[in-house]
Amino acid sequence: MKQRIHLLGGLFSVLIAFSVQGGDNTVDMKFAPSKDTFIKREPIIVTCTLSNLSSNVITMNLGYDRVKGFLFSLDGSKQFNNSRFEGGISRGSDVTLKPGEAYQSRIILDEWILPLKNGSNSITACLNYNGSKFTNVFTVKLVEPTGNDLEVALGALITRAATTKDMEEQIDLERGLRVAAEQSPRVRAFLNRQAAELKSIIENIGRVFVD
Repeated sequence: MKQRIHLLGGLFSVLIAFSVQGGDNTVDMKFAPSKDTFIKREPIIVTCTLSNLSSNVITMNLGYDRVKGFLFSLDGSKQFNNSRFEGGISRGSDVTLKPGEAYQSRIILDEWILPLKNGSNSITACLNYNGSKFTNVFTVKLVEPTGNDLEVALGALITRAATTKDMEEQIDLERGLRVAAEQSPRVRAFLNRQAAELKSIIENIGRVFVD
């Protein structure tokens, strides 16, 4: 039995508006939240779907690990770049799509360190491709944790990461949890407790087999 412990932060509610504006109509970009409501300090994970609407094969550069090419601005203010350190394993930068083909990328919004506030936050996503600028406006609603609902949400992400058969999803969830732990002592403490409990379970299983 193996589980991989994940770390991340940001408890927010993401309500999304789907649509893309740009001078190039060969690509459709849509964002969708992983859930309707997020708790503060819970990882905010948003899925971006890029679809090739043209009759030609296209190649898009999405930046390091296929995420750093996205820019986000909050309430029409300055744009924020992805803060991730460029090192280690990466999925590369380019995505090649055949006609009618689509690619999905999970966006861990916490990596852009947007100064989100409690309540609704209007966020504009931006992607530059082939001389065109694509934008998508969506809303993130941030709520404060109540009781242990943050820990319950984090536990659900850990379980999902440990059981999914999708390796990229597992990597993304682990990344999200790691970022959350870096940004929040409460998240870090919870994940440390989970790691300690898991270690104890594995050790007890080992003793049972030895006995």
